[in-house]
Amino acid sequence: MRRVLALPLLAALLAALGRRRVDAWLRGLPALRAGLLGALAGVLIGALGAGVFQDGRGGWEMVTGATGGYLVGFVLAAGLVGLLAERGADRRVATMLGALVLGNVVIYAVALPWLAGWTPPGADAELGWRAAYESGLEPFVLGDLAKIAAAAVLLPGGWALVRRFRGRRDGAGGSG
Repeated sequence: MRRVLALPLLAALLAALGRRRVDAWLRGLPALRAGLLGALAGVLIGALGAGVFQDGRGGWEMVTGATGGYLVGFVLAAGLVGLLAERGADRRVATMLGALVLGNVVIYAVALPWLAGWTPPGADAELGWRAAYESGLEPFVLGDLAKIAAAAVLLPGGWALVRRFRGRRDGAGGSG
């Protein structure tokens, strides 16, 4: 029941607050805090049972189980990438690429030791480093690199569009 209600309730809350108010609030937050708050909120909502994790799953066992290291790493990576974005890394493809690669390294630096030390249900021993690599890194590297490349191009491109439209708006009397 919680999973069925959680996302509609969250959507209703955002609608009640008003999209403009939420947008203004997010614009007012520096990227570091916005990234950390957004990532942390997502993990907390999922930990409380909302099906926001992979395959629509949620619950505390997702945070404390095999995927917990990825979730903790994601929060830390969001903070790091947000900090780098505050310092202008999101304005150029090369710097955005570097920021996203560093963020991904942070995720795996937390996730792989966590996964290697995790004991699967019914097992007598921890998963181990080899299995953690084979199941927790190797299958995802190419997809991660593709997503990083796309984001590294799209984010600076988005900023270029924002600058272009602001220039047009400001040049047309500043109404908006």
